[in-house]
Amino acid sequence: MPVGEGRLVGLIRDGLPADKMIGVALSGGGDSTALLHLRLAAGFRVEAVTVDHRLRADSAAEAAAVGEWCRVLGVRHEIRVWEHGAVEGNLMDQARRARMALIAGWAEARGIGVVALGHTRDDVAETVLMGLSRAAGIAGLSGMRREFDAGRVRVHRPLLDAGREELRAWLRGQGIRWVDDPTNENDRFTRVKARKALAALAPLVEETIFRGYVYAGLRTRLATPAAAVLSAGMFAFAHLNMAPSGLAAVALVGVLLAYLYENTRSLWPSVVVHAFHNTLAFLVILGAGI
Repeated sequence: MPVGEGRLVGLIRDGLPADKMIGVALSGGGDSTALLHLRLAAGFRVEAVTVDHRLRADSAAEAAAVGEWCRVLGVRHEIRVWEHGAVEGNLMDQARRARMALIAGWAEARGIGVVALGHTRDDVAETVLMGLSRAAGIAGLSGMRREFDAGRVRVHRPLLDAGREELRAWLRGQGIRWVDDPTNENDRFTRVKARKALAALAPLVEETIFRGYVYAGLRTRLATPAAAVLSAGMFAFAHLNMAPSGLAAVALVGVLLAYLYENTRSLWPSVVVHAFHNTLAFLVILGAGI
């Protein structure tokens, strides 16, 4: 058995109902491709859908190629197209909302009640950092839900305990190809900035902050002072060209503050807490060069 396959197949079996047809949101990227193949390895009945966002000239050809892969595997596949004109405002957010609506509409039309997405723990970490960059504070640590409803469709994320590189290593071991979306390297988008920040911070952020606080259910322990520091740091990184090394230092300070606050919070009057975390946030942004 290839390295990691037993664990990854176990995540699929634990995270999805075994007696239902499962819809796979298949972009052709590494995560969703691994999701499809792991689901087949786990013995699930599956169908797949690919959303063509029509944001790149070669997107239609890529969607068609994904469809051909599914044909070879014997998996029924459809392509849904996001029809749009000029997109105003937050492009990634609008694309995400359109994608989810198209996926849910496809599933309802096919009579499929359960759809799985290929998000990993790396996506959770990126989402948390993006929330912090918007000064979301503690609310920014909520990460990604394992399950949620999209209309009459139940959406699952069974691979949130797997890493992006772990999935790619498994694919390489199986000789399975995937497509890398060039958008994932475009610094115009906040998620790409967060991804690069995590690469600079790894393994500190992923293992200590996110796996420790988010996955172990202890995220509320990242107390207000720490959240303020991390929020300010991510704001500075995303909007003020703060260096990754500076963000790494900010993250370390945030972790230390979380630990200190958790063990001494009964001694801290609320007025001191608020004054302290606001001062820290101000100092971090000053340090970024304003």
